[in-house]
Amino acid sequence: MEDRKDRLVATLLAFFLGGFGIHKFYLGRIFPGILYLLFFWTSIPFFLGVIDAIFLITMNQKRFDIVYNSSYFKLIPKDEELMRRKESNVNKKDVYCPNCGNANEWNYAFCGHCGTKATSKSTADEANRVYCSKCGNPNSIEDTFCSQCGEMLSL
Repeated sequence: MEDRKDRLVATLLAFFLGGFGIHKFYLGRIFPGILYLLFFWTSIPFFLGVIDAIFLITMNQKRFDIVYNSSYFKLIPKDEELMRRKESNVNKKDVYCPNCGNANEWNYAFCGHCGTKATSKSTADEANRVYCSKCGNPNSIEDTFCSQCGEMLSL
């Protein structure tokens, strides 16, 4: 995994060594860094380095991370778990409880959570519901978080 880039370090490099493109190399922008090095004798890269320093210091941390640290945030274990849950919840053969929303195996006649007779999810009313993977609560398809436990809903 790549090292996480620091905004302050990039700003200082751009201000003091920007004419040589050192900040571009630090941020992983090799081609612009080479251009800065090739044209440092014109003093244009020195002005561009100061401008880059101003942009970097005024950029908020979230934007900086999106632009320069995106590979650092690509996939964290919690995201892997969410994706695994999302993939496992797509099983069309599951039978859902109309009372608590618990997903049961396709051959269950009664809910394993509350004992209510399970029905197919294919009804029109069920098509507009999303069931929480943590508590099984039925939620509106427009909801982002479960209304009962607050867990983030996956479609």
